[in-house]
Amino acid sequence: MGVLSAFGISASLHEYLIIANAYTWTGEHFFFFMTHGVIFILWEVVFISNKSKNENTMIEKFLKWVLFLIINLILLPALIEPSMRNFDFSDISSISKNFVDYSRLWL
Repeated sequence: MGVLSAFGISASLHEYLIIANAYTWTGEHFFFFMTHGVIFILWEVVFISNKSKNENTMIEKFLKWVLFLIINLILLPALIEPSMRNFDFSDISSISKNFVDYSRLWL
C-alpha cells in the first residue's frame, strides 16, 4: 500500500500541474503513475521474490531490460500527451508565470 500511495501522491501532483497550466483534467497522468505502481508491485513479486541466490545471466538481464522498455514505451504517451496538447505549457508554475509576466511590464 505504501508503494501505491507514493505513486498516487505523485499522480495527484502531476495532475494538479496539468490542471493549473491547461485548465483541463484528463486523468492521463493519474493513469500513468498508478499503472506504474501496479507494474512495480508485480515486477517485485515476479522477479525479485522468486530470485534464488544465483546471479542473473546476461540473457535474463537483457530480457528484463527489454520488457521494461516495452512497458515504458506503451505507457509513455499517457505522460507526454497532456503536456503536448497545451502549447502554452511551461515548467514554471502558474503563480510564478504570472509574476514573470507582470515583471516584464516593468522592464
